[in-house]
Amino acid sequence: MSSAVNRRINNELKNIIEKFHNVNCKKLFPNNEYKITISFKNRNITFFLDKNYPFKEPIVKINGNDYIKMLCISTDNFSKKILNTKYNIDCLCCTSLSCPNVWKPAKSILDYMLEIETNINIIETILAMKYTYIVCKSKNIFCNEIPEYICKFI
Repeated sequence: MSSAVNRRINNELKNIIEKFHNVNCKKLFPNNEYKITISFKNRNITFFLDKNYPFKEPIVKINGNDYIKMLCISTDNFSKKILNTKYNIDCLCCTSLSCPNVWKPAKSILDYMLEIETNINIIETILAMKYTYIVCKSKNIFCNEIPEYICKFI
């Protein structure tokens, strides 16, 4: 990686450490890549920056799982309906920085982390609503307002 890219990564790390505090960065040899791990909400979020960074988006794993696969939770009809009505989003994947069509060199790892923070909250909300509806339905509660009211307290 060039010295300009190394400088950029070091500047980005300062901003990330300022916001998230628990950050670990390793330069991986011989392929000259960076591995940046941030501990956040009981999760280890790892960014892999290859030699094409910042012109190519980083690969992101959360607790060893692909971030992009985590975003695919929104593929079922229930999740799509919540995303559309509550957040005005059709698809988490299509609006994510992990999508090559969305990533731009002006974006940073901090931008990515802020997106991940938002998406984790969205996914947790969707899962809470989904399972609350399932439990209510199993108890023969078919009024939509009750599960929504319960979710306000979760």
